[in-house]
Amino acid sequence: MNKVNPEDLIKPKGWGARHTLVLLGFMALGASYAMRFNLALAIVAMVADHPTKVVNPSSNEPVAAAASCQQHIAKKNGVANSSLETMEEESAKIANILRLDILKGDKLDWTEAEQGIVLGSFFYGYVLTQIPGGLLAQRYSAKWVLGMGILISAIFTIISPITAPWGKEYFIMCRFMEGLAGGSLVPSIQVILAKWLPPAERSGYVSCVFSGISVGTAITMVVTGFIIEHLGWPSVFYVIGVLSIFHFVAWMYFVYDTPDQHPRISVLEREYIKAAIGPSTTKVKLPTPWKKIFTSVPVIVIFISQTTKVWGLYTLLNLLPKYFKSVLHFDIKENSLTSASPQICMFIIATVVTHTGDWLIAKKYVSILTSRKLCNSIAQWGSCLAMIGAALSGCNRLWALIFVNFAVGFMGAGFGGCLVNVIDIAPNFAGVLMGIGNTFGSVTGFVAPGVAGWILSNNVTLERWQIVFFIAAGLMFFGNLSYIILAQTEELEWNRPPPGIGLSATPTPEPGTAEESSDEEIPELPKADDIAHPAHHAHPHRRHSGARRDSQAFIPAFNQPRAGRRYSTLSMGLSQES
Repeated sequence: MNKVNPEDLIKPKGWGARHTLVLLGFMALGASYAMRFNLALAIVAMVADHPTKVVNPSSNEPVAAAASCQQHIAKKNGVANSSLETMEEESAKIANILRLDILKGDKLDWTEAEQGIVLGSFFYGYVLTQIPGGLLAQRYSAKWVLGMGILISAIFTIISPITAPWGKEYFIMCRFMEGLAGGSLVPSIQVILAKWLPPAERSGYVSCVFSGISVGTAITMVVTGFIIEHLGWPSVFYVIGVLSIFHFVAWMYFVYDTPDQHPRISVLEREYIKAAIGPSTTKVKLPTPWKKIFTSVPVIVIFISQTTKVWGLYTLLNLLPKYFKSVLHFDIKENSLTSASPQICMFIIATVVTHTGDWLIAKKYVSILTSRKLCNSIAQWGSCLAMIGAALSGCNRLWALIFVNFAVGFMGAGFGGCLVNVIDIAPNFAGVLMGIGNTFGSVTGFVAPGVAGWILSNNVTLERWQIVFFIAAGLMFFGNLSYIILAQTEELEWNRPPPGIGLSATPTPEPGTAEESSDEEIPELPKADDIAHPAHHAHPHRRHSGARRDSQAFIPAFNQPRAGRRYSTLSMGLSQES
């Protein structure tokens, strides 16, 4: 089978239907993560403070958390008479100054342990629907699975602050339901992207979509403090929930599962997408090859890389704020710009690195496989080095913050690595593969904090925190090493249906048969003059019967049929017969 060179396809100019999909996919993940992480910030205003204790390394006596590095700073500055009691008093004063003065919303008397359960309740539901969500998206409609996930999550987000005063059990149930609904989003978006994005555009556009995670989180961090201060903590849930419902309406109107189903897409863009993707996707509902999935080395190595990367990411996002507050006495969540800066770094690095990767592929400077490995290495090994730097920065708050920004920022390059690799090797099963990988990754949301808690239990010192960071860095190093050695981008054999079952390409009928002479409506393919003047094809539903149009104006000469082969114009020269 001939493969189309991405450089030789004529790309439609201007804004197209696939760009609208990318934009709304970006907003979908942004809304999802805003609903997920709004609680991490709102809970500071929702409940009363419970002081954290650490151990003084010199005496093994529990002292105020802030005193750990304050002793180091005091000695460094020559303050010889600073006592632990003075440090505790100063810590309390600073904590009171930093606390938000919330005028609206009832305070909730939840213990630290109960707060941990509440914060984790989203993930209890989230981990359960990753694989089912991917299967539903593959078998039925990724558009509807994702859309309903957004809508249901938004409804329970709006309800949750109403239930909080009734008891933590009701609030936990709302968060659990949010997680159940939100678990299908990432697998669903992979399914629909596999049917819409040409290979030469995948890395950059997938990065754009998944950058919604970092941008949504950053905006949430910036805006939440302002909303709480002026409107009260319940308003955080109301505002984000209502905005998410608006997104649901836009998603359902503008997005379709495939280019063929879209009523407003131009003929040129539709045929460009179909020609570039080729016959690697099928409309036939294929059974999931579970055994082949779990015995395929390229798939397993994606799972390993994705899981170790998410371990590092959860360590950075969930544990480092506690490290800054309890050890360095620097509460990253109290300064909205400081809280958002790592996410902004992730968005910038993701955009630059992944689009550079696509450009290198288009110019034939590197192969698709090399681009995937480079992006993945920047994400995991870059973050690994930055995390080690954060651990070794000790009590230097400036350097710790710089290293954390780079550690989170480098993660964005991974959107062009193992994350998009599932579409390369098995686009027909991208949803279920992403669901499985995300399930393993979501488990680290429980395991990583649990391991950290075990290491830090009853002995919260700088040295113990460094162990936590070194473990995450080591896992990321191993995950990327395995990916570099074993990853591939060639389509796996089991992605295709058995012979005779409909691929997206259409076989050419034998000359003189009834099928060839039928008056079945055939979409007209762009001619050379029409490409120069695309207005001729402005109407998306224009059909022509009878003779088939020649597609050589759209597909380059190198892709013309050779002797002994016939190509279907409907499949844009991608299917062949011997």
